[in-house]
Amino acid sequence: MTDVSVKRGPSNEYERLAAGVAAATRNQVLTTKTQFTTIADSLGIARQTVSNRLERPDMTLSMFLACQLQAGGDPAKVIADALAGKGVE
Repeated sequence: MTDVSVKRGPSNEYERLAAGVAAATRNQVLTTKTQFTTIADSLGIARQTVSNRLERPDMTLSMFLACQLQAGGDPAKVIADALAGKGVE
């Protein structure tokens, strides 16, 4: 019987790209010390939800944009770097 609670890594190229973009976004938020409350308010969600979603290897586009823009990042550059294979992690 397979344990469905076991976390697995990205299984394909697109999941790996998404995981790299998500990690870069999380790093941007943490290094700039952007308040989770600020991001949460811009999305209309709870602060704890932001914290939980930043721990995941994938995120919604709205979460990605809110985090990048609130943290002063450049979402287009993060995606371009990932697609160019520059290792955004």
